[in-house]
Amino acid sequence: MVTMENYNIINTYATIFAAIGTILAVVLSLYFAYSNRKISLKIHTGIYQGSQDNKDFILIKILNDGNRTVTISEHFGFTFGLFRRKNIIIGFKNIDWTQSTKFPCKLYDGDEAVVVIPMEQEYGDYLETFYKDFLIESPIININTLKLQIFPNLGNSIKVKLDKSIKDAIREFTDTKKTNKTLERNSLP
Repeated sequence: MVTMENYNIINTYATIFAAIGTILAVVLSLYFAYSNRKISLKIHTGIYQGSQDNKDFILIKILNDGNRTVTISEHFGFTFGLFRRKNIIIGFKNIDWTQSTKFPCKLYDGDEAVVVIPMEQEYGDYLETFYKDFLIESPIININTLKLQIFPNLGNSIKVKLDKSIKDAIREFTDTKKTNKTLERNSLP
């Protein structure tokens, strides 16, 4: 038999559980609404060899794996350094626009954009020139902190580590420089 006292206790617990359920529903709905608005890009880099001409190139793939449409600007760059970060934009003339996506481009859920940078440029090897122009001051720190920087339409720039193949190719120029210095010292009278 339910007494008035038992009824009041049951009613109090029911009100508490309803309030907790309402709060959880609001928190979950806000979480899902926010997570759907978040920009989510997967970015892959690497050095590849062309199937037709056997020429090496740097490939950057940008995949939108979020629910939000993202516009990627035409500016790509590298950032490096520990305390004084340096930002270098990849020049338009360095990109092979016949094989690359036209930028700025909109990426819907599941869409992919591609940037192709040939290693052979009119002024020489792309990575060797990049190393000599920007990384040579303190190569170990600069190569280890080197990241690709992409600029979406919303929020901050996105920075990702470069593939090991790119860093290893740059390190070869460091080793070549050390070997040349050793040879120069050994050949002095």
